[in-house]
Amino acid sequence: MLDAAQPLDLLDRVGEGIFALDPDWRFAYMNRQAERVLSRLSGSPSTDLLGSVIWDRPALADSSLGRALHRAYVEQTAVVHEVPGAGNRGSLEVRVYPSDGGLTVLLRENALAGYTSQILDGMGEAFLGCDHEWRVTHLNARAEAFLAPHGLGRFALLGQNIWYALPGLTGSRFQAEAFRAHAQGTEVELEEFVPAAGRWFSIRMAPTSNGLVAYAREIPDHAHAEHAVHASEERYRHLVESIDDVVFRLDREQRCVDAFGRWLEREGVESASLIGRTVREIVGPDAAPQHEEANLRALAGETVTYEWTLITPRGHRHMQTTLSPLHGPADEVIGIVGVGRDVTHRIEAGLELQRWARIFEHAGWGVAIVTADGLIESLNPAFAAMHGWTVDELRGKPMVDLAPPGRHEFPRMNPAFDDRGHQIWETERIRRNGMVFPALIDATAIKNAQGQVICYAVNVQDLTERRRAEEQVRQAQKMEAVGRLAGGVAHDFNNMMMIIMGFSDFLLTTLERSDPRWADAEEIRKAAERAMHLTRQLLGFGRQQLVARHVLSLNDIISGMERMLKPLLGEDIRLATQLSVGLGGIEADHGQLEQVVMNLALNARDAMRGGGRLTIETLDVDLPEGYAYRQIGIDIPAGPYVMLVVSDTGHGMPPEVKARLFEPFFTTKPTTQNTGLGLATVYGIVAQSGGYIWVDSEPGRGTAFKICFPRVEPDDDTAAPTSKPAEPAGGSETILLVEDEDTVRIVASRVLTTRGYVVHKAANGEEALALARKLDGALDLVLTDVVMPDMGGVELVERLLQLRPGLKVVYMSGYAHGDKLLGPQGEDRSFLQKPFSTESLTLKVREVLDGVPRHPA
Repeated sequence: MLDAAQPLDLLDRVGEGIFALDPDWRFAYMNRQAERVLSRLSGSPSTDLLGSVIWDRPALADSSLGRALHRAYVEQTAVVHEVPGAGNRGSLEVRVYPSDGGLTVLLRENALAGYTSQILDGMGEAFLGCDHEWRVTHLNARAEAFLAPHGLGRFALLGQNIWYALPGLTGSRFQAEAFRAHAQGTEVELEEFVPAAGRWFSIRMAPTSNGLVAYAREIPDHAHAEHAVHASEERYRHLVESIDDVVFRLDREQRCVDAFGRWLEREGVESASLIGRTVREIVGPDAAPQHEEANLRALAGETVTYEWTLITPRGHRHMQTTLSPLHGPADEVIGIVGVGRDVTHRIEAGLELQRWARIFEHAGWGVAIVTADGLIESLNPAFAAMHGWTVDELRGKPMVDLAPPGRHEFPRMNPAFDDRGHQIWETERIRRNGMVFPALIDATAIKNAQGQVICYAVNVQDLTERRRAEEQVRQAQKMEAVGRLAGGVAHDFNNMMMIIMGFSDFLLTTLERSDPRWADAEEIRKAAERAMHLTRQLLGFGRQQLVARHVLSLNDIISGMERMLKPLLGEDIRLATQLSVGLGGIEADHGQLEQVVMNLALNARDAMRGGGRLTIETLDVDLPEGYAYRQIGIDIPAGPYVMLVVSDTGHGMPPEVKARLFEPFFTTKPTTQNTGLGLATVYGIVAQSGGYIWVDSEPGRGTAFKICFPRVEPDDDTAAPTSKPAEPAGGSETILLVEDEDTVRIVASRVLTTRGYVVHKAANGEEALALARKLDGALDLVLTDVVMPDMGGVELVERLLQLRPGLKVVYMSGYAHGDKLLGPQGEDRSFLQKPFSTESLTLKVREVLDGVPRHPA
């Protein structure tokens, strides 16, 4: 601040004192005004001060000036400080400016200080001023008059720390409010008893640039009492009106005397409507007993808290009321003070918490709360059971312990997981017994307000059943695809077999038995019949075989096959049947069911090479919703079923064989002994009949095939047809033959023509319609293939019936997409399964023309 380049004598002419201290606290310079002031403060000649250390001068070091210098040096900031009584005419203003070269100090005597003191002394209020270090800087005559009787004069207090000088203020409300005003820079008003003065004061404190000033006005005793009562009432009124509850007062007759609170306003209740009414009148006679009982307990001197339900136009509100006795001057109970609180949100939150707790406890999926360190904090029973432990055993266990060795994926399974906060992944878990199972984990990071992860909410689902179901779907899709392929091959193969069978029949009818060629033709026909059975197995597996479904009894079918099965099984295998009495009916094809039983019996025979027992059992069952899926993993709709159980005591099968059991061409036997289509055919027939099949088997414990068919009410006659075989018969009727395969059409036409029928041939539907329109005479029957290009057999028949109502129909096909072929009114249509023999063709045609069933040998 001092410029050495300027003549220093110019500084002697200014009215303020200026002096400088070097970094070692030595007086380096002082002008004349500073010499006079410092000489007066230190009591030493000014010539002795230059070059001396200020701290060696106790009069300066221990003064307000010394403290101002020390503060500026420590804080390295400019300091403005007032030293009372240090000037000739009042106080001295000190300004200290720190720099790298030391301190520069400006001393200014306040010319108006005397007048200020006169003004302050003339005030009717007590005035007290402090600097930033709480040293007393000002004290007027009124303040001194209050403090002087206690030995606290003005000059004894000036420069002293107020809290040390007046210890009675330490810890008081006065001190707390002074600190608040100084720190916040705001004015504060309060009423406080000052022990040093022995009086009540109304006090106002205001911050200044130099510290804090306080104005105090004495409150007379009676005025203070009235003011205190008024202030208390005001505080009480504001308190009651601001709280969210309802506060009320009752007299001894349980009549409302007063009521306040924002709750009344929020609910639209006027307090005036309650005053003067009894509790019974307010809440009604039905709800009154609970309140009246509580009121009587409060009037007896007891504090009572109870909860109740209030019915309002806005709905039901849950209320909590606390009653306290109100005492009179003689401590007698003169009434009740009560507080009513709306606790609806608390009750509903509690109920919601209970609901979530029940969901957590009874959920079918595993739920766990895991700490940020990966420890299981809480879990539900499903989570524990899934891993083979109890809830108490897993609580506190590291989550990583439930993963197979080498999988340290939780909670740091992904570096971005905590940032993203949510992740779903498939993994493997380990049970208590060491078994590993597939699982789906859904984890969510729970964070606090600062964004730090405090725990994880983890859902775990056991995917074992889902994987099993997916495998079953894949298996079914694979079998469906192979079945379609097999069905397509069988359809074309059927046509070829029909041609072979037809022409071999022609040869057999024209050759004598003694002719060597007759034996050749017979062998050709036998080979064709064997091929026909193979194609029917393929069609049955592919569920494309045309079937005749009727309501049948499984008991009748098994009883009819029992005699035939025994010799097939052999003497070392015992056949036992357990047929349920009153068994329900099923809707299926008689021949196909015989094939199912036969294939299962032969499969059991091959599994019991050393002998054993084959048991065939029937029973009615009623499956509840979801039972089958939980027990066997097959989603069978709930309802009534007829169950067929074929079990043996054979060697059983391992899981890998059981998984492929129904695959076509899969076999564990030599390929020379088995085609691998037996069980695949069983599966196809059962599925085509609307049933379900599964197998229970373990190595060394035998095998049990279980089949469920939907149960229906049995017809009056559910037995298979038993009419005697009929001899092939001919006729003279007119037949329209429609077949897109040329050779098959030739064979069928030749068979019918040789039997005396008049046959008109057509290669497709349009050609057949044209022939039907041209024919003048009668047309007795149409024999048509089901599947043909452009126009199928069913559509053709519908259009022919429009031209010739009453026309009789026989369908022929190697396969069809439905179980039945129906007419326009839903009646069954007759059909022939390709390949068919000449006998089957002539019998079926004659049967339809005559309207009498005739069954071939």
